[in-house]
Amino acid sequence: MGDKLAEPREILYFAYFKGASKKSVPEVQAKLTNHGYRVSIEAKLLGATKVTASKEHSLTDEVVEAHVTEVVKIVEGAGGQYDGFVGEVVD
Repeated sequence: MGDKLAEPREILYFAYFKGASKKSVPEVQAKLTNHGYRVSIEAKLLGATKVTASKEHSLTDEVVEAHVTEVVKIVEGAGGQYDGFVGEVVD
């Protein structure tokens, strides 16, 4: 009953880049890739660029904190806006 948080699963992290910060998207993609994430980039309405980074890991508190901190540091350090993460429930 409930999610087995220690079980690895694919986690997706989302970020958006607008205006001048869009120029940093290739650098962000390279940094995330160097940290083991798979990265996709998608142009969105109103001129924003959506960056989705995915990686397989568990959802224990320590692991989540480490990955969120890593992604936020890379994204916000380049002028982007971190928008959260999602992962499937493992029964």
